[in-house]
Amino acid sequence: LTLNTPVLLTGSTLYTNTLTSNVSPTNAIFLGSNAGNNANSSDYSTFLGSNAGNGATTANYSNFLGQNAGYLASGANHSNFIGSQAGWRASNAFGSHFIGSNAGYQASEGYYSIFIGEAAGQSSTNANSSNFIGYYAGQAATNASGSNFIGYYTGVNALNASYSVLLGYRAGVAVGTGIGANNIIIGTNITLPEGM
Repeated sequence: LTLNTPVLLTGSTLYTNTLTSNVSPTNAIFLGSNAGNNANSSDYSTFLGSNAGNGATTANYSNFLGQNAGYLASGANHSNFIGSQAGWRASNAFGSHFIGSNAGYQASEGYYSIFIGEAAGQSSTNANSSNFIGYYAGQAATNASGSNFIGYYTGVNALNASYSVLLGYRAGVAVGTGIGANNIIIGTNITLPEGM
């Protein structure tokens, strides 16, 4: 067995790359090329995979697993990003769980949210305290806080859909100004007229 990069231990942190001088996390594990590099405030975290947590800031008590998981994420304390590019450049995603390839990719203000499925919650904004479950569920949703979108492509581009429940294949896919807040949509390929 030959390791290209040695596994190093400094204090209580285990890592496989040279960390920048301003990064000295406590009780952390950073394994993979550039994992945890430039990750300020990443105590008690585990970043596994090439670029996992690279450049992440304020990511204490977090787990980023997968290539580019949590890359340049900010404000992601107490979060779990699992999958290739899960939580990539996510901002203010503290207390969140993004599971799946590209889940929560470039999501902003998605704190206390659960996005499960490939690209679930990708590029969403102001979707805090929401659950998006399914392939592309809640992708590019805006102002959808406190909502539950469950199903394949459910709530894609949903605008102004806060406190709504969307359930079913392509339910609530938004057009124009969005479907509005406090709605329940259940079914296949159905939505509401704009601004309901």
